[in-house]
Amino acid sequence: MHTFFEVIKEIGIASWSIIQEQQDVTLSRKNIHGDVQTRFDVLIDDLIVERFRKARIARTLLSEEREEPVLMEGDPDLSIHVDPVDGSKHSLVNGAFGSLFALYKDRHVIAAAYLHYGPRVVLVAAESQVDEYLLSGQSFLKSEEGIQVPAAKQLVLGGLYNGYPPKLLEYVTQMLADGYYFTYSHPLICNLHNILKKGGVYAYPKTRLYPDGKIRLYTEAKTVAFIIEKAGGRATDGVQRILDKEGGYKDKTALFFGDPALVQEILGGLE
Repeated sequence: MHTFFEVIKEIGIASWSIIQEQQDVTLSRKNIHGDVQTRFDVLIDDLIVERFRKARIARTLLSEEREEPVLMEGDPDLSIHVDPVDGSKHSLVNGAFGSLFALYKDRHVIAAAYLHYGPRVVLVAAESQVDEYLLSGQSFLKSEEGIQVPAAKQLVLGGLYNGYPPKLLEYVTQMLADGYYFTYSHPLICNLHNILKKGGVYAYPKTRLYPDGKIRLYTEAKTVAFIIEKAGGRATDGVQRILDKEGGYKDKTALFFGDPALVQEILGGLE
């Protein structure tokens, strides 16, 4: 996995240069999921494809910004799934955002990482454990090793609450009354980093607006689930472990992740 993570480091350095040099703007086109693209979506997606094509790690790369898989000269048993810019619209208001990466062997994630662009550029890489790196100049330096999800009474709640299943809404309301505190950021990657560093539980259930769930199964949920599990956490759709879930490339899912005890507790609202 060394080469996989080294390529992501290169992408992080080059992406940060793009971000610093250009102001993001919305474009007049949409991606395959119907989301309006920004300039960063396109530029960073092109950069990711270019760097992985040169590295020849995997035979295919599937990007959230592209209709068809990108064929490359690499291991035919490996594929790379990416969300090039998670939270690109956040960049339009100078908010943090990032990129998600997962390396698959057949249909199983074997390594995952994310780049988080904010006041600092952070790389979090997961294989046998979860390590954090900070960008310093033109290099990523390891800042934390063997990250574990800490315990905290933090609820990170996604979606419109009036669309939650009624019992879950009552359950969450009671948890807040019992001393849990609430946070949320639009980009999934920001919530993931928050849970990894500060603990708690993230919840985005099936809602009236998104009856199948909101989170993309292959470019978002499985990447998050692999990282969280390697950090001692749990990730589920409310019934099934995310990493065991099968479906189509465009499928979406409900997602609950974080400290295993808190995940179990909030799932009480689905029983």
